[in-house]
Amino acid sequence: MQFIADGVWDLKEKLAGLNCNSGLEMRVGKATEVVSDIIDWYSQNEHEGKISGVWMTDDDNTEEKREVASVRELAEQYGVDFKAWNDEKYYIDE
Repeated sequence: MQFIADGVWDLKEKLAGLNCNSGLEMRVGKATEVVSDIIDWYSQNEHEGKISGVWMTDDDNTEEKREVASVRELAEQYGVDFKAWNDEKYYIDE
C-alpha cells in the first residue's frame, strides 16, 4: 500500500507544480462525508478554486451502488457534475 500512496502523492505534487489551478485532494472516510466536506470548503474559500466535478468508480455490490447514488445526489444538490465510471478490475493472474 505504501507504494500506491507514494505514487498518488507524487501525482499530487506534479499537478501542484504545473501551476495550472488543477490539483488532487486525498481524504479518508465515508465517501459522502468526504465529498460534502471538500465541496463545503471550496464553496466557502472561493479564492482557492471551485469544484467542477466529482468522479468515482461504480461497482456491482449493493452497498457500493448505494454509495454512488448518495454521492450523485450530494453533487446534484451542490450543482456539481457527477460521473460514475465502470469499475474494471485487473487481476495479476489474468
